[in-house]
Order: sequence, then C-alpha cells, then structure tokens
Amino acid sequence: MPNNPEKLRILFLITDLGKGGAERFLIDLCTELQKRENIEFIIAPLFDNNQYQERTSLFTIVPLHYTEFRLFHKNEFPVYKKLLDEFKPHIIHTHRFLAEFLSAFYLQKGVKYICHGHDNMVQMNKLSINTFISKELILNFFEKCFLIRKKYKKINTSFISNSSHTDDYYKRVLPGFMNPNIHLIEYGFNYNQFLSDKSLLLGDWEKKIFSKYLDNAFSNSYGTSISGQSANAETIFFLVKRGDNYLSDNCGYIINLEATFSYIDYQELKFARQNAMEARSLSEKAIKISLAALIVSAFVPILIAGYMTQTVEINDNQFSVIKSISTNTKPK
Repeated sequence: MPNNPEKLRILFLITDLGKGGAERFLIDLCTELQKRENIEFIIAPLFDNNQYQERTSLFTIVPLHYTEFRLFHKNEFPVYKKLLDEFKPHIIHTHRFLAEFLSAFYLQKGVKYICHGHDNMVQMNKLSINTFISKELILNFFEKCFLIRKKYKKINTSFISNSSHTDDYYKRVLPGFMNPNIHLIEYGFNYNQFLSDKSLLLGDWEKKIFSKYLDNAFSNSYGTSISGQSANAETIFFLVKRGDNYLSDNCGYIINLEATFSYIDYQELKFARQNAMEARSLSEKAIKISLAALIVSAFVPILIAGYMTQTVEINDNQFSVIKSISTNTKPK
C-alpha cells in the first residue's frame, strides 16, 4: 500500500470504472497526476468493474467490494476502513452518488472532502409531494438526509459543478450553509487528447446536411451549459470548441465545421456523419449516371443510323442498266 509522508495523498472513490463520462474524467485526471512527483493517489471503485484496463494498468486500484446499505441495520465497510487507515489520504475525492454516500462513513479529521458533480444527482432533490409516489424516491430522500446528518453537518465538503446548469441545481437542492462550498469548473476534461491528423473535411453542401442533425441533437440536449454526459449514462456529450471550429470524437478524427452550438450527442454525430457520407456517395453516383445518359443520348442515334444504313457498290454495266430503267419509267 503506497503511503509516502512527503507526498500529497488523494483517494478517489467512484462507483466503478465502467464506460462513462465520470469514469473517463477520473482516468484522464489520474493520468495527468501521475506526472506530478509530489502526488500519490489510489482509485477505489465500489464495485470491481474496470472497462479501461489498458488506460489504468499503471494505476493503484483497490476495489472496495461495496455491500448494499440497509437503513435500519449496522452497516460496515471493512475494506474501505482498512484503506483509510493504511493510506491516510489528505483528500477524498468522490465521483457519482454512491461513492459520495460511502464517504459519509469513517469521517477523517483533517481530510479535505470533495464531491464532483458530473450531473444532477437525483438523490439530492428536495422533498416534494412527488417524493412519496415511489419507493425509490423515498429512499433517495432518506439517503440525502443521512448525508446531511452524518457528513455535511460534521465536516466541510466541497462540491464541484461541471456546468452552470449543475451548479444552479446544487445551490438549489443542497442546504444553504453549503453554498459557499459549491464551485463551478467547466470543461473539466482534456479534449486535446482527441485531436489527431485524421481529419474529415466536409464541403459546404455536406455541412448543410450535417448541421441539420447536429442542430437537432443540440436542441434536444440540456443546453449550452452541459459538460460531460447527460443523465443517460449511455449517451455521451462531446465539446465543440467555438473559436477554433473543430469537433472531436472519441474515434480519433476531427470534423472541421463552423459550429453554432456547444454540445452534441455522440450518436447523433455518428448518424449525421453517416448520412453526409451516404448523401455524397449517392450524389456522385447520380452525376455518373447523368453523364452516362448524356453520352448515350448523343451517340446512340448515330450508331443506330449507321447500323440501319447499307452501302452498295455497283459497276458501270449495272449503273447503265439502272439508268436505262430509270429513263424508261419516266412519266410521258
């Protein structure tokens, strides 16, 4: 277990390392932190699910084997407690709600607690009439009350919002005494890693087709303040940088486009690109067919006329006979 007293020690708690925006953000962050000689970190996923094996091969990862929380029972998380005792972190940085919930156990004095808001965690919603319509909403409310009572009222916790939309949400639903600890940090990921020399250059006519789908994706998103991913973990949003006119996607190419929006849905992007390429292919086929039809219409009549016309050679005697016949058949 790494524990260098001369280094800043950070413990990252996250639900798991499945495919998603929060998970990718954490991996990118840790990749940069590895370059700092004065920082030491451990990633502690609650569940042992790592879909980024190659990217995390050099990280120290300690699965916590989280067990379900039971409201009216004594809850123990021995792996987490042992990790705290041995690693002795200076900072505990949580990602996603379940990780934040676990951090309320075994509070450590002198440790800085940070909760990273990658989206609007529905468990933080305020109490309302709708809360009582389902067991899940009631449980969400009790979990929020547990966090406030067991953690937020006892120890300072900072919240990081990744968009103004999320920032407004946390300032609205969290207790008022926490508002000074809510900080907005937009664009919290390194989008330069998506840049490559594999560029897909679109013509003006392709841009019009492309823009139709991009505008549709943008209009169906949360708005220009979105960063990271939507509430649906399977739908990832990527940044379009306004000033430099490029759009990056995780397949490793850049689409040069005069963007008039900020975020688009990846699936819409993929669908739009396929449509643009298909439209271009169909137009090229149509041009070829038109050229072929033009050539055919110009030369076929000539070929037909040549095929239907026969040339006959005659000698002088035959010509004389024909002439005499012609003379004898003239009307008198």
